[in-house]
Amino acid sequence: YQTHAFSMVYWAGASFSLMADVELRRLSHGKRSLDDVMVALNASCSTDPRQFTAKELLARMDKLAGGNVFEGLRARWVDGPALPDLTALYAQLGIHLGPDGSTGHVTSEDAWIRDAIMRVQPPAADAAQ
Repeated sequence: YQTHAFSMVYWAGASFSLMADVELRRLSHGKRSLDDVMVALNASCSTDPRQFTAKELLARMDKLAGGNVFEGLRARWVDGPALPDLTALYAQLGIHLGPDGSTGHVTSEDAWIRDAIMRVQPPAADAAQ
């Protein structure tokens, strides 16, 4: 609130979420996603209604994800002074950024992750409750 860096906070969170989702999908060969971890986190925290520190929350998310995804990203990006440069990640996903800001899709090894993220999945029956 002191610096009014709301845009930085929003885009940092969006960047963090994208990087985490891509890493979860890559490590699990498409079997896990950020969506899965968030559903499990909601169930996990609903039985423990206290406030968590960011470090506790990320540790719980890593446990639910079955690996060091969230803490690794925090250590690398959260304490930094700037947003992460996603250019290389976009290229890995087969997203081409044009000079005018337009995007296009190209073939890449991880294009399947891009396509999986963009595919709308209906919520699981138990997650909707």
